Amino acid sequence: MRGTDRHRRDWEDLAAVDPLWAVLSDPDRRGGGWEAERAAFYASGEAEVRALEGVLREEGVTPGRGRALDFGCGVGRITAAMAARFDAVVGVDHSARMVEIAHAATAGRGGDVTYLAGATPDVAEGVFDLVWSRLVIQHQPSAELARRLVGALADRVGPGGVLRIQLPVVLGWRRRLQPRRRVYALGRRLGVGHERLYGRGLNPIRMVAVPEERVRAILAERGLEVVRLERVRAAPGQIDAEVTAVRRRSGG
Repeated sequence: MRGTDRHRRDWEDLAAVDPLWAVLSDPDRRGGGWEAERAAFYASGEAEVRALEGVLREEGVTPGRGRALDFGCGVGRITAAMAARFDAVVGVDHSARMVEIAHAATAGRGGDVTYLAGATPDVAEGVFDLVWSRLVIQHQPSAELARRLVGALADRVGPGGVLRIQLPVVLGWRRRLQPRRRVYALGRRLGVGHERLYGRGLNPIRMVAVPEERVRAILAERGLEVVRLERVRAAPGQIDAEVTAVRRRSGG
């Protein structure tokens, strides 16, 4: 099985056994714990979008309110918050099952929202005023695919638009080992069911990093200006970057 096919299968597995935890992997809520706290789960998406709005105010950036793209939308946690702010929102996820859950979970919340299943932003047509991707780039099958994804996301930012991404820029060797993922992968190759493996405390979630200088170079190559990059110690041996970049209008 190719890496991209395995990646899709892994996220379909997670969508089947514990989709909300797959999005927000709080160890205290593993095994369906988020199901009893759905309101808090979706409220966290609203809080993250508000935090971006604060950053943009501080940086003097005012994007349009036409279209937004939530790449790696999962169950629609961020997409739902975007729908209240943009004329049209597109949520894209590698997992078709996640897309189904997102559509059902956010139906009736209002807004023009379209959900699509796909491995890259290319499944969504056109450019956007906001392109968002958090807790997604880090789970790509390889660091090379993560780098390509950063560029593909940047390409979808329209004139005057904003890119908001998060990804690890430093990943220590202990974080790279990922023993639970490796045992999970071995079990799946041997024909063990995903529910049994998940029930034993294993999961297929992969972690990769892209160095900060490479992220900046990719964005600059595509005409985006980084207006803020915040480094966050996400875990021992892991430093994440919260990146906000803009595509200035001609003469702006």
